[in-house]
Amino acid sequence: METRPITDLIRDANQLYNEQNFSRALLLYKQALDILFQMSKAQRPPEKDKTMILISQILEKAEYCKAAKNSLEEQKVPLRRAVTTNNRGQIVSPVRNSVHVNQNLSPNPELANLERAIEGEIVDRSLSVKWDDIAGLERAKEMLREAIILPSQFPHIFTGLRAPPKGIMLFGPPGTGKTMLAKAVASQCQATFLSVSSATLTSKNFGDAEKLVRALFSVARRLQPSVIFIDEVDSILGSRSDSQHEASRRLETEFLVQMDGVSSNSDDRVIVIAATNRPQEIDEAVRRRLAKRVYIDLPDNETRKAMVVKLMENLSKKLSPKDIDTIVKHTNFYSGSDMTALCKEAAMGPVRNLKPDKLSKGEIPPISLKHFKEALKVIRPSVSKATLEFYAKWNEEFGVV
Repeated sequence: METRPITDLIRDANQLYNEQNFSRALLLYKQALDILFQMSKAQRPPEKDKTMILISQILEKAEYCKAAKNSLEEQKVPLRRAVTTNNRGQIVSPVRNSVHVNQNLSPNPELANLERAIEGEIVDRSLSVKWDDIAGLERAKEMLREAIILPSQFPHIFTGLRAPPKGIMLFGPPGTGKTMLAKAVASQCQATFLSVSSATLTSKNFGDAEKLVRALFSVARRLQPSVIFIDEVDSILGSRSDSQHEASRRLETEFLVQMDGVSSNSDDRVIVIAATNRPQEIDEAVRRRLAKRVYIDLPDNETRKAMVVKLMENLSKKLSPKDIDTIVKHTNFYSGSDMTALCKEAAMGPVRNLKPDKLSKGEIPPISLKHFKEALKVIRPSVSKATLEFYAKWNEEFGVV
C-alpha cells in the first residue's frame, strides 16, 4: 500500500467526505487510523492526548461514512434518510424505511445531522399545563402572553416597534415556578417550543458545541414562530473571563451572534426564554440580549393559600378556612416547591401508625391542622432572607421593577 503523509490522508478524506463520496473517504479514514494508532503507541502526553482526540473525531466520521455507504447501497436513499443520530449528533445506526424526511435541512451533511438531533428537543404541545394550574405569578404570566401568545395569534399587529422581545429572563429563588411557566408556554402557545440545557449544547468533540448552537437557531428559524427555553442558563452563558475554557467561550460567542448578531434577522420570530437562580453570573452581553428580566418572587399569602386549597382539594375535608389561614401564617419565606413538600408531608400524617387492615380497606382519616403542624417541624424554608435581599437588589438594578 502506498505510504502517504497523515496530514494529506486526512485532508483528502475530509474533502471526499464533504463531497459525499463516502466509499473512498472511508478507505482513506481507515488508512489514517492505522497510522495514528501506530503513532500513539510511541507518544507521551500531551502529544498522545492530541492524537487520541484526532482518532476519536476520525472514528466518528468513519462510522458516519460506513453507515451512509451501507444504507445507500441497500436502500438507494439520500444521506439524510440514511443515518440517525443521538442527542450529541453522533451516528447511532442506519435508518431504514424512514417515514419523515425534512427536505429543508442544511445541505451540509454534518450540520443536517446536528439539526435532526436538535429537533429531538422539541416539546410536545399536548402537555396539559395551563395558566390556571400555576398559582400567582400574574405579572410574569401577562408578560409571557404579551411576548409569545398574542404575537403568535396576531402576527400582523406585532411588527416594527410592537415586535416582541428577542429574549426574556426569568430569575429568582429556586422552586418558585420558573420552569412551570415554561411548561405552560409550551402547552398554550402555537409556536415550536424547544427546551435545551447544557447537555444539549455540549459535545466531547472540539468545535461541535458552536455547531450545535448554530443548528439550534437554524431549526428555530425554519420552524418559526419558535420559543427556545434554556433552563439554568448560567451554566451555559456565564460571565466570560481569561480563565474560561475555550470551548465554553466559543459556544457563548456563537450563541450571542445567532441571537442578535450580524447573521440574525430582525424579522425572525424566535424568542429565547432563559431561567436562572444566579442572575449575577450571566454575562453582560447575554443580559443585554435578554431584554426583559422578570423577578419570580416567593409566593405571597394569597398564592400560598391558593396552593394549599388546590393541593388539598381531593384529600382533606377537615381543614377549615381558619385552619388554612393558620397554615399560610406559618409559611412565610416558603417557596412553591416548599409548599408542595409541606402538603405532601402533611398528607402522610394520617397514614402513619395505621394498622394494615385499615390500610387495606382504605380507611384513612382526613388531613387536619395537627398534621400540618407536625409537617412544619420537618419541612423548613429553603431560601434565606439574605438571598431574598440580594434578588430584590438585583431586580431594582436590572429587572422589570
